[in-house]
Amino acid sequence: MKSGRIVCITGCTRGIGLAMAHGFAERGYTVTGGGRSAGVIENLNQSLGAAGHRFYVLDVSSETSVSAFAQNVLSDVGPPGLLLNNAGIINKN
Repeated sequence: MKSGRIVCITGCTRGIGLAMAHGFAERGYTVTGGGRSAGVIENLNQSLGAAGHRFYVLDVSSETSVSAFAQNVLSDVGPPGLLLNNAGIINKN
């Protein structure tokens, strides 16, 4: 698989991250990503996993979690050609 066709998205369990995961998958990319919601991660793996997409529980505030996530992505999917660091918190105005 070409690494240019692999997209990795953090914060892919809701909002724009979830929309990007589905959008890239619909356009033929292999999608991998992570988010804090284990239930949504499980649903993503059930709905998209059969096509080679892989999603993991990820807490970007934990170095251990990020390291495990990176190792899983590289071993299960391969090096991404595009990394979208979408995880974050929106502060109140």
